[in-house]
Amino acid sequence: MYAERGVHSNTAENYYGQAFDTGGIQCSIAYLVESFTIPQADLVNYVSDGNIGVELQSSINVDCLCGANSVYVNLTYPTVVAGTFIPGPPFQVAVIDPTNVQAGTPMTLTYEVQDQYGNLVTTENTQQFQIDVTGSATFAASATVGTVISGGGTNSAVVQVSGGQVIIDVNDAVQETVWFTVADSPPPDTLDYSSTQDGIFTGPPASICIFSGDGQTGTVGQPLPNPLVVMVTDGPGCTGNPTGATVNFSVTLGGGSVNPASDLTDGLGQAQTVLTLGTTAGINNNQVYAEVAGFPALNVTFTASAVPDAPYRVIILEPIDVPVPGPMFVTYQVLDQYGNLVTWDNATQFTTTVTGSASIAEPQPVTVTGGQVTITVTSPVINLPTGSTPTLTFRSWFNSEFYWDAGVVEISVNGGPFSVITPVGGYPACGLLFVPCGYSGALGGYSLQTFDLSTYAGSNVQIRFHMYSDGSVTSSGWYIDNVSITGIAVDGTFF
Repeated sequence: MYAERGVHSNTAENYYGQAFDTGGIQCSIAYLVESFTIPQADLVNYVSDGNIGVELQSSINVDCLCGANSVYVNLTYPTVVAGTFIPGPPFQVAVIDPTNVQAGTPMTLTYEVQDQYGNLVTTENTQQFQIDVTGSATFAASATVGTVISGGGTNSAVVQVSGGQVIIDVNDAVQETVWFTVADSPPPDTLDYSSTQDGIFTGPPASICIFSGDGQTGTVGQPLPNPLVVMVTDGPGCTGNPTGATVNFSVTLGGGSVNPASDLTDGLGQAQTVLTLGTTAGINNNQVYAEVAGFPALNVTFTASAVPDAPYRVIILEPIDVPVPGPMFVTYQVLDQYGNLVTWDNATQFTTTVTGSASIAEPQPVTVTGGQVTITVTSPVINLPTGSTPTLTFRSWFNSEFYWDAGVVEISVNGGPFSVITPVGGYPACGLLFVPCGYSGALGGYSLQTFDLSTYAGSNVQIRFHMYSDGSVTSSGWYIDNVSITGIAVDGTFF
């Protein structure tokens, strides 16, 4: 290191300048014109706060040569010499790992002359060495960086570096693994270190498979948390070697978008894209089709589910006109900004008012359950005497969207909470969105429904008809007629 600052005897000094190459550090002495040398063996490399430098051991006697006189300077404290190091002398030639390519496509290979720490030695531009490749591969006739001295177009060439590098293409029409070797350098320069690296010339794409990212769930209108990744190989069932190919991605369901729409496979044979989901919530309602360009038979399909965004507004579904004094079912829904029912936001509350002589049966404010609230009118309190065999009957006509809409009958016992009761023979549909089982879909004309209430004999009960519905499809709804309870001392019709 060539210092630009003078030193004083018996003091700790800092030296600033450029990094040393070999031998030691030469520094000028204040008030003198000669220089002194600190032996390299007395220096310790260190890295501190991102700066590279060397540190002098304490109490080093430095022999300062000043003309014919010798002046001894004693550095009694550790002294930091800061600066920027340049690479050391050439130590090895490294073969930079090549990217696998299809046979018939040039493979670009980089050779670097490095010092013992792996730094590129850019000062040795006359360095020559011999490179060899196995199999049917051959080097190009000329190098992109550096010079081919001899052997261009064969499997053994002598090259000369430029800026410490040789960048050259390797060609092979055969599908095979080849090995690149750096031999000892021929005269005029010698380099007694060699390096070996492998490269793979693959076959054409033979298979594509999903590597990762399938079956994710994300928020509508937002990118999925992880990319969609495919793997392309030159063997069946994603066996064999990863191969170079362009993979095209397109959205086939859900209305979302992908970025990028095309991607070139990397050294592992992998290509990827990111899916931004469409704006409709649903299960497996987004699909992305991935196809290897030029090989339409090589394709896979990703699926993804979308959940609603954050609550954005509350809407009132238009109620169906009913004759007085029949109950009117009014459904309120919590929606996200795209109109999806926010079923997971069960803590939302709001207050409802109604005009005229109408009244609301539910307490205020109401609390959302499953993203919506249905306000209903219930029966008066009905006494079911002990020992009686009461039966609830009514005529039902139901037409709604299957799965998303449902109707159930509920009962409250002695002022307790309402719970679902099951008709004789069970409900016609199960596996529904809001309830396990209930009336759902198009059930045809009026049918008589029967509920055995003998379990509740000896109690005071209330009956409630509860319909759940989302806002995506409008149907006729649920019509109920001739509601009565028989088998008690006084049979009654209550609606």
